[in-house]
Amino acid sequence: MRIAELLLPLAALLPLFVQEAPPPPATDAPPAPAALSATERAAVARRLAVQVDDALEAAWRAEGIEPAPTTDDATWLRRLSLDLRGTIPRAEEAASFLADARPDRRERKIDEYLADPSYGAYQARRWTEALLADGGSNGERMEGMLIPWLADQFSAGVPFPETVRSLITASGLAVESSPGAFVLTYHDSIETLTGVTAKVLLGLQIQCAQCHDHPSDHWKQEQFNRFAAFFSGVHGNYVPRKGRGGPVTFKLEDRGPAAELLAALRRLEKRAGSSSEEAMAAGEAMGGAMRGAMAEADDAVEEEAPGALAPMASAGAMAAMEEGAAESAWSLEQAAALTELIGRCKAAPAGRDPLAELEADAPAFAALMEQLPADARVLVDEYTERRDKFGVAQYLDGAPFVAEGKSRRVALADWMVDPKNPWFATAIVNRLFAQLFGKGLVEPIDDLSAATDRIVPELLQALANEFMASGGDVRLLLGALVRTGAYARGNSPLEGVVARERQERWFAAHPVRSMDADQLTDSLRRVLGRDATARNDRRGGKEREELLEEVQRCYGREPAGVRANWIARIPQALFLMNGALANTPDVKARPRIVRDLDAAGSPPRARVNTLFLTLLGRPAEEAEAEAIVAQLAAAQTRGVAAYEDLVWALLNTTEFRANR
Repeated sequence: MRIAELLLPLAALLPLFVQEAPPPPATDAPPAPAALSATERAAVARRLAVQVDDALEAAWRAEGIEPAPTTDDATWLRRLSLDLRGTIPRAEEAASFLADARPDRRERKIDEYLADPSYGAYQARRWTEALLADGGSNGERMEGMLIPWLADQFSAGVPFPETVRSLITASGLAVESSPGAFVLTYHDSIETLTGVTAKVLLGLQIQCAQCHDHPSDHWKQEQFNRFAAFFSGVHGNYVPRKGRGGPVTFKLEDRGPAAELLAALRRLEKRAGSSSEEAMAAGEAMGGAMRGAMAEADDAVEEEAPGALAPMASAGAMAAMEEGAAESAWSLEQAAALTELIGRCKAAPAGRDPLAELEADAPAFAALMEQLPADARVLVDEYTERRDKFGVAQYLDGAPFVAEGKSRRVALADWMVDPKNPWFATAIVNRLFAQLFGKGLVEPIDDLSAATDRIVPELLQALANEFMASGGDVRLLLGALVRTGAYARGNSPLEGVVARERQERWFAAHPVRSMDADQLTDSLRRVLGRDATARNDRRGGKEREELLEEVQRCYGREPAGVRANWIARIPQALFLMNGALANTPDVKARPRIVRDLDAAGSPPRARVNTLFLTLLGRPAEEAEAEAIVAQLAAAQTRGVAAYEDLVWALLNTTEFRANR
């Protein structure tokens, strides 16, 4: 009987929860097939589901693991809705599904949810969280540009390799919905952009190698710098608004070494004769225009940015450039030296290092540098540092970059999504598997080359090959995984923690996981009756973001990894027990379902069942319903307020807040 758990406040939460080698090279995948019909897609998904179950069941037998029983329809439906749409099912949805006697009802529901617009929106938020997790305040500002673009990609079924290609190569104008938000988020640190790209899209932890070679690390500093070199030519320029209320716009482009140094020197040349304050403002603009523009995006300030973003630089070099001292006035000798440097750079052959000829005569170059204004020397030093660190581009498999008419970023994208790449498909499939099962077949999901926790590695490789053979069809892969018997397993019935965790790790039982911030936000909105407002509607979208921010303040911004266990703390408990949702004086802000039931004159038993279906996705058990109806009849609170108290009690159960 669950009544004790349902009516008690949050007191006890459900505590839940090898060989070292890089993944084997992916075999050549066949060309992507033509678009599949719904029937063909379902057939492929069923075949893959059987393949997954066969592999896991063989592993269970070999390990002597007894799988948990298959879960009931109500728990399965709620799990599916949270995993694919990021929210709980509506009461009428749950009631209809539980009354459906057709043997293929689960398959029908899978296809329905994968076609729901919420599927694309939720996937977009999951991937945005991972891609922008290391972006700090920049990431918080730019997620509003990336989420709608990714939502359109997932909803339209764009092959994931093409989505990744767009993220890596985004050029031109980046406005309200753009893949350019990914690169723009890390405009001030080429190292961070490189580390995130490898971690999220290739499943490789290479960022530790940016500082030094570690004896036990597979990746070395030279490998890191040469991989980072693919991003070294990226430039972002802020495009001033045309009138009040216009969208904040940036322009992304790739430039050669001569162009990037010349652009900076020419901006500096314009400062000749400036006052001290004007010189300092221009110096700050060279390195900080993007921050100013992003702050404007955040605060909606209708001002024109003072200049263009400097070339993408290392964090240290960017800081050094911004701290370069601006002189109050240049001497004629300094101005002449700057003019000479600009002229020599302009005369450099196209595509060549603009300083190569100057540096060939070391004494003359040293003399010219001595004559330059101090902030010009900072620019040259910053450029040479970047050139020396990121001048040579090389892929992580050791192959050198060969231009062949492509920009570095285009070449990088081609290499990343090539079926022969040994990491891309494996990393994506493993991350999607973890999204549904709480953990990946390889853990941690972002360190494939060093991970020692590997479950049925041949299954991961087989799924990666199938993923690329489908053209990178995320919807097809997710549809296959949620069709498996493993996904439909119930929670572990075992008593011992070690035995339970072992059963879960081998995917023989489904773990109890916490809702993430988006799931909790949209589930609360559904309970309150606010989800009818479209997410892109200005008022509804603002309400959702405000609630999401409140949830994130209590639960924290989750890292890019997968949330595997239910962990709740005092602030999280108090958020639902005593927060604005429980204490709002605004009747219209309270659960609409309670008012609707009252207006319909529903009897107490029907009201209780509807509220259970709304919050928990299941009808009340006989004993629960009898006890609650009796308590409601004996309570001093009557009418709508009494049922609002029941909603509050259900909200504060682990059953509501957990994804089981």
